Amino acid sequence: MKKNVYILGMLLVLLGMACKDDDDSTWTPAEPVVRTFNQMFPLAQRVEWKTVGNYIVADFYYEHQEKDAWFDKNGKWYMTETDIFFETLPEKIKTAFRNSEYSSWKVEDVDVLERIEMEKVYVMEVEQGDVEKDLYYVEDGTLVKVMEDRDGNEDHWPVESLPQKIKDYLNTHYAGAKIIEYERERNVTEVDIFHENRYKEVKFGQDDAWISTCWEVLEKDVPAAVMATIRSQYAGYKIDDIEYVERAAGVAVYLFELEKGEEDLYVMVDASGNIVQN
Repeated sequence: MKKNVYILGMLLVLLGMACKDDDDSTWTPAEPVVRTFNQMFPLAQRVEWKTVGNYIVADFYYEHQEKDAWFDKNGKWYMTETDIFFETLPEKIKTAFRNSEYSSWKVEDVDVLERIEMEKVYVMEVEQGDVEKDLYYVEDGTLVKVMEDRDGNEDHWPVESLPQKIKDYLNTHYAGAKIIEYERERNVTEVDIFHENRYKEVKFGQDDAWISTCWEVLEKDVPAAVMATIRSQYAGYKIDDIEYVERAAGVAVYLFELEKGEEDLYVMVDASGNIVQN
């Protein structure tokens, strides 16, 4: 019995020491990290440091705004996340949100993300009932991505530099494109870019080889032969969305999202009006 009490006591002591370390706001990282931070944020106040995964993160206030800045151990900067109010968003973003399908949703949080090799994005966390989503906007008010809100203490993570093979492909085929966002899931990398006044999604496979590129198009810009096929083969269906898809495997197609009642249907049609099965 005494042995069990002793072991329990030691566990409580160790747990207390671990909690003290987690709550220690006096820890400071190595000099390269602090030097980069001070160069970027010379007027920072109430700075507290912590580690998140392989990153070193500074929580601080700068010009009356709450910020997180993410670095690696060598002092390389990867991301700054700034917490802002909805009212301080660019007017074009506020207008776009108020005119969107999410206008009735409750805005829980708004963040500005600035990341290495990426364009600045504004992320609105919205909820309706039990559903939560993250809306990614760019400065001109375009909603470039909608994602299910991720639980956890850190909703937004830095995006590492893209693989060189992917960067080379983008530079060759989409010269001058701005990278808005990218994510990797199940060995597929999806890169959102702004190129030739369009927002495009470019997909790459496991070996970083190009798979496809797609972007939204208006019905008036779709070839007459394509629209004739849709109207004749899918009469009674409503067109929800149209994307033009360039593919490494197969011809380019127009991808239609169709709706009739509770039924949703996706149909691919090539430029000649032929329905494509894959």
